Amino acid sequence: MITWRRRKIGINGVFYQDKWIEEPNIVKYEVLKFFCNRMSTLKDFGVRLDNISFQKVTNYENCMLMALLEELEIKEVVWECKSDKRPGSDGVSFSFIKKN
Repeated sequence: MITWRRRKIGINGVFYQDKWIEEPNIVKYEVLKFFCNRMSTLKDFGVRLDNISFQKVTNYENCMLMALLEELEIKEVVWECKSDKRPGSDGVSFSFIKKN
């Protein structure tokens, strides 16, 4: 099953200079180059934010956001969370975090 899936989704070759190339090093390089070009170009999505005023953060709020968290603050936040909830995709629940 794995071999079948690998064959189905694999890239066996690319068109390079109007020729079909199956040389693995050239295929890898061309695929990498394609996606690097694709991801590096800036796209204009047509959304403009001109003349929109955003609420600004005050100096006090900025200091609060930049302040280091204390262990007691973190503990309070964790203990307020429901024990059956999971903060990440690793499957570790707040119950486990609270016990350990």
